[in-house]
Amino acid sequence: MKRKLMFGGGVGLVVLVFLCNMALAQLTIKNPVVKDKGGAAVNSGVVQMVIGSDVSTPNSAPFFKGTAHATPFPNTDANGVSNLTLQDLPLNATVFIKAWNKTAGAGQYYGVYGPGATGTATQTLRWDSPAITTNYKADKPYTPVITQYEETSTTVANGTKTGTFKVISSQPAATDGLREVHSCAWKMWVKGDAETAPIAGQTGATLSLAQDQVKPNTTYSFKVMHKNSFGDSDWGQGEYKVGGGVGALSVGGEVSYTLNKVENGLGINSIGIAFDAPLTFVDKDKNETPNISTLQDLIDAIGKTGVTATAYWDNGAQQLTGGTFAADGTQTYATAGFEPKNVKLEAGKGYYISVSKGITFKLKK
Repeated sequence: MKRKLMFGGGVGLVVLVFLCNMALAQLTIKNPVVKDKGGAAVNSGVVQMVIGSDVSTPNSAPFFKGTAHATPFPNTDANGVSNLTLQDLPLNATVFIKAWNKTAGAGQYYGVYGPGATGTATQTLRWDSPAITTNYKADKPYTPVITQYEETSTTVANGTKTGTFKVISSQPAATDGLREVHSCAWKMWVKGDAETAPIAGQTGATLSLAQDQVKPNTTYSFKVMHKNSFGDSDWGQGEYKVGGGVGALSVGGEVSYTLNKVENGLGINSIGIAFDAPLTFVDKDKNETPNISTLQDLIDAIGKTGVTATAYWDNGAQQLTGGTFAADGTQTYATAGFEPKNVKLEAGKGYYISVSKGITFKLKK
């Protein structure tokens, strides 16, 4: 059982090659096409070679390794063809190139092309007209969002149950360039108790715990920080009530929620739904509103004049989906296809609700 809450060359361009061990291969780059995030050509900058066997996507690494080596670029021949051959590369290495808009360094923009593999024998890799968009910014990560809570139950051969509990984080939609994330830090504590120190060994974007590390029917508070070589993000946070035990999820109960709004704050809150709809909304005066099945139902119950924005994480598209509302509840903006009345509330799924004033309520099954 599973519950989910869910970067062309111009004269003066320099190539820096980062080498990490004995070199026997080479890479030829022909006529790179570099553009900024608005689509305009980048005619001056820096291209860096990045070597690292653990690099899979631009957002997870790369790390620069080894010593720097500079080569003038482009080397344009009589036919106007720009070729750059990088020699003495290590074997069995994963290769990327990083193209920077103007200069390399903190606060600048870059893009990534690759990967390629040098293989086990001397060879030449060739990239013709690699298209690179400088849509990453050399800056610390944005404040992360918790996009998914996941409880997994497994029955093993002898009839006993085992399970895992995961909390998944991500970078939000970029407002000023994408950001790399090299590692993360997590905190987790029982709601109402004192905040704890970061959990040792939990450095990935997903917090993974065994069954015996969480208590059933208990609400936990979480904080997550994303890090890269330019700095650490602010802490993103959320809370979630674990079911009747990872491996024996509860089928009913109630969960209390507090949506906060402080002066000059955005009023953004992250909540997790513990039970499948339909649910009953209980306000602070114990008045009940039954049949809460969609995000629109929840907005109406909270008081649509108090909800200024709402969203959820679309795990397939890997983006936040949602909209904003005027003071009278009229929707003023929405991502493509978003309609709160069509968003069903699902157990284990996370939702973001921004309010104009604080409110406390319960949802029960």
